[in-house]
Amino acid sequence: MPWDSFLCPRDSCDRSFTTAFNLQSHINSFHEKQRPFACTHAGCGKTFAMKQSLQRHNIVHDPERKKLTKPKAKRSLSSRLSGYSETKASDLQTSDRICQIGHAPRRPVVSGGWSPRY
Repeated sequence: MPWDSFLCPRDSCDRSFTTAFNLQSHINSFHEKQRPFACTHAGCGKTFAMKQSLQRHNIVHDPERKKLTKPKAKRSLSSRLSGYSETKASDLQTSDRICQIGHAPRRPVVSGGWSPRY
């Protein structure tokens, strides 16, 4: 079975999908303009084609909730045991930032002045 096996049957639409569900969702939302998920907040009245779009929209009405975020991926055991922590560019000094942009980052200096090759 080819990767894109479900073709949209509508004229002048050349979209293809990997599942029948995705094809049906496409037809309902784009060709038939179905928007069955309505915001229940007073005075809003917005409608959405997909449930997850309504859920994302509901954050607008709830100032206490933050944006929906994906859980942060766990680091490997060896990475956690090594003590490595990611450094953001904004946390670096200007010279380190230039060093990162210009070429390979500086290597840490081990006591005794010797720096291991990575």
